[in-house]
Amino acid sequence: MSDFQVDLGALRNVQDELSTYRDQLRRHAHAAQELINSVPHSTAPKPDPVANQMRREYRSLAGSETGVRGLLEDYIDELDDMIDLLEDTRRAYSAGDLNAIEQLSKAYGEGH
Repeated sequence: MSDFQVDLGALRNVQDELSTYRDQLRRHAHAAQELINSVPHSTAPKPDPVANQMRREYRSLAGSETGVRGLLEDYIDELDDMIDLLEDTRRAYSAGDLNAIEQLSKAYGEGH
């Protein structure tokens, strides 16, 4: 018999902790988007090319494709995948435990 054991409660605790981190990152991603949206356009009577270029650069660095917000979204996706994997693992072990109990019940019931 193997000494390998799975603590389903601990697995659930890890899922909950990762979910908390993911939710925090979602709030940061939302805040980053709010900051991106708040960068003003040049509204002077004559457009200010420096201000407009700075706005474009800021949006690029903070943006959702290759910027900070994009990195946050990628990390959120990774956490979602990890949480799903842990849930699948927990369900598989739970189902395996139920199957083992059923098999033992059958074996014990048939022998007596």
